[in-house]
Amino acid sequence: MINKIKENPSLTTLIIIALLLTIIRFSHPHKNILSYDTFGYYIHLPARYIYDDPGIRNFKWVEE
Repeated sequence: MINKIKENPSLTTLIIIALLLTIIRFSHPHKNILSYDTFGYYIHLPARYIYDDPGIRNFKWVEE
């Protein structure tokens, strides 16, 4: 197996890149990836029906 890796630089590069991506992925986990997505998706409902502000002109209630 080691001889195949030494003889094939593409395989060596692929293994190094895969290891680096795996290390980076698990050492820097993403937090709350979807928090702003859901915020933007559901903001129009309270804006229209609770605050009667469908254009979100008064941003004060959003910051609360």
